[in-house]
Amino acid sequence: MRINDLQWDSQLFGYSVGKIEIDNSEFDPLRFLEFSANYKLVYLFSSKPIDTLPENTILVDTKVTLVKELGGIQDWDDVEFFEGKLSESLISLGFQSGELSRFKIDKRLSKNEFEKLYIKWLERDLNSGKIIIQKIERKMAGLITLRFSGDQSSIGLFAVDNAYRGKGIGYKLLQAAQYISVKNGIKKISVQTQFQNKRAISLYEKFGFVQQNKKYIYHYVNPKNT
Repeated sequence: MRINDLQWDSQLFGYSVGKIEIDNSEFDPLRFLEFSANYKLVYLFSSKPIDTLPENTILVDTKVTLVKELGGIQDWDDVEFFEGKLSESLISLGFQSGELSRFKIDKRLSKNEFEKLYIKWLERDLNSGKIIIQKIERKMAGLITLRFSGDQSSIGLFAVDNAYRGKGIGYKLLQAAQYISVKNGIKKISVQTQFQNKRAISLYEKFGFVQQNKKYIYHYVNPKNT
């Protein structure tokens, strides 16, 4: 059993963070607690539910990965990239994209971990220039972010402002993300979302995304390492 140091997370949160990918059939809770002694927070990723949870460990997310093969995407001219500095409107949409984030659901994380993380992700996407937005009467109503790796793109943050939901904005943003991907020679697009986010999964599946795999994500918070 080995726990990997997550230096980026540790620096951002201000305490030691680790991660472990586990095989449910080989998982030993007592051994895990021993190896986790020097960490405040450990992420446990498993392809199966863990039957016997270690102390102070809770399920915070069941992450679903959906994938779509791209091809024959029609021209889509309703695309606008965000330009400018980090703004309150952009931050608000970023936070709304994480309404079901494990960093928000886990109330034991009380040092603004959720806010710190999503702001950092927005800053990263600003630098890459891949923030697609939709405006209504000059107000930012929704966003979707893209990252490219080889011949595949992945959707990062995706949100429609509460005030503008039900107006087809999510549809337009997904169309734009696929169009931009194809324009950049991308053949496959993927997205990850929470299994409990039935609305998002339904939308992706209507677009032809297919569920590829599922991960169970747990947080262990060490009460002795504060």
